[in-house]
Amino acid sequence: MSKKRQTANKRKRRTTSKTQPDWTHQIFLAARLAGKPPRQNDSGRLAESESRLVDLVAGALDTGTDKHVLRALEDLEEAHLDDAAAMVAFWADDAASTLPVMMQGEDGVDAGEMELFLVPVLLMVDAGHAIPLQVPDMRRDDQRSPLDLCATSFRRYGLIGQEPSVAVLPWLYAYADLPVTWAGQRGLLRQVMAAISGQPSRLPRPEQTDVGTQHATALRFVLFAVSSSLGDTDTGPLLNGGFADMDDLNDLGDAPTGDGVEMDDAAPEGDPHLLAWQEDFGQTLTECLPGVLSVRTGTPAWWDDAIHAGFDMRNLFGLITAVAPDGGRETTLSTYAAMGFYRVADTLELRIGITRDGRFTGGFVWACHQDPEDEVDEAFAALEHMGVPTEQIHVATDILGDERCPDCGKPYFPSVRVEEDDSHKQLDTHGHGGSGHSRLH
Repeated sequence: MSKKRQTANKRKRRTTSKTQPDWTHQIFLAARLAGKPPRQNDSGRLAESESRLVDLVAGALDTGTDKHVLRALEDLEEAHLDDAAAMVAFWADDAASTLPVMMQGEDGVDAGEMELFLVPVLLMVDAGHAIPLQVPDMRRDDQRSPLDLCATSFRRYGLIGQEPSVAVLPWLYAYADLPVTWAGQRGLLRQVMAAISGQPSRLPRPEQTDVGTQHATALRFVLFAVSSSLGDTDTGPLLNGGFADMDDLNDLGDAPTGDGVEMDDAAPEGDPHLLAWQEDFGQTLTECLPGVLSVRTGTPAWWDDAIHAGFDMRNLFGLITAVAPDGGRETTLSTYAAMGFYRVADTLELRIGITRDGRFTGGFVWACHQDPEDEVDEAFAALEHMGVPTEQIHVATDILGDERCPDCGKPYFPSVRVEEDDSHKQLDTHGHGGSGHSRLH
């Protein structure tokens, strides 16, 4: 990113010590020094300190575990060095998404960097088809292959400049296929580099899914690797801080309009190049993936941002479909929603039950990937944004077991009873109903 490029030329790589370093202590000291307020004529020392911190964080993650970095973060937070802790977290994110490379330039070999971007895509798959595993790499009718079209799309739409090079992996990864730790992500990044270089690699493969008997919606991630020299000047916006309001482009502004729920007041004015690329990329995938009816595309981003945006896409699309399938404001105003956590195996599942006109009409399983309180807050805010009155949204305080219908095995959902005087309360029992199951799996 832009901050990385500002300090890149001042970095000095250090040889590995023969003795096992105390990564935690060294990261703590380097972060404390780099996080001090700048003084006059002190910028050089701070830049050198941050450069050392960058190397230490990357080296600690190269040991294959996050523990050294996490312990340093805990120590910094206990010492109330919040700015230094934020700096460590930033460079851990950076190390999980970037690797130094050597680039062939006009004047020889230049130092460069490979940066990994994830693109969340929401696939709507027709009944009778399994969820696709990869983007085809076969030419069609004397045209370039779909995979090649994807790889060249960044430059065609101005997301990057003319100097960087791009490679895209063919695999459509589910969240469960991807590493969740900084060290694991950096390890996968090295496998991507090996594969691009033609060396043996151990890239993971997506898990095959069963053929569905109904329409299915699946969240998948496409991985792009962008390589550039540190001295490149025409790198494009993606490598120089990204796009304005990148997170908002995956928000409710992408929700259905017209016949669907109207979200005109939420639609962001995004970068026109990015919006054009999203439309083209989604169309390319729709045309080449068997059984796929349509594709919604997110914004290229680093690991955490892309994963969070992908879950937002999946959850908001499913919740809108469950709350207001006919798309009317009157429908949302008459909707009562109840949500609660259910313990399923070793995880917590957030289920949202929908009641309308005193009748339980359906439910939705909100996909979780962060702290339970954050998930509830986001689901609550999404319901409010759709037009469900705040007083008609209920949150259960107890965590229940995995309650399911004994006949069909599908989950029960919390529901709300509306009395004749329009008072309402959350039930201890749970709705099921003929249409009371989540449409997304």
